[in-house]
Parts: sequence; structure tokens; C-alpha cells
Amino acid sequence: MGRIYRNLHGVSAAMDAIVVSRRDVEGYENNHALVIKPALQDRKVVYEAA
Repeated sequence: MGRIYRNLHGVSAAMDAIVVSRRDVEGYENNHALVIKPALQDRKVVYEAA
């Protein structure tokens, strides 16, 4: 999480960092009850691990 927040340094807007595994994204990307679906619709990738 430290790298994510370092990459967000200086952003003058409120935002959240959503950290999930690729498996969770693939399994829950269409679930309306979780934050994953709207996060994918509005996403901006700041840091992505290999």
C-alpha cells in the first residue's frame, strides 16, 4: 500500500485505493453489491503489480 499512496501524493482530491487480487476481480466484476464493479467502471490504474 505504501507505493500506492506515494503515487497519489499531491493529488488534491479525495480518493480511495482498492486493492484486490486478479482472481477477485475476475470473480466479482459484475457483482453490484461490491465496490469492484464501480471501481472498474471509473478506474484509473496508478500502480499495477506484475
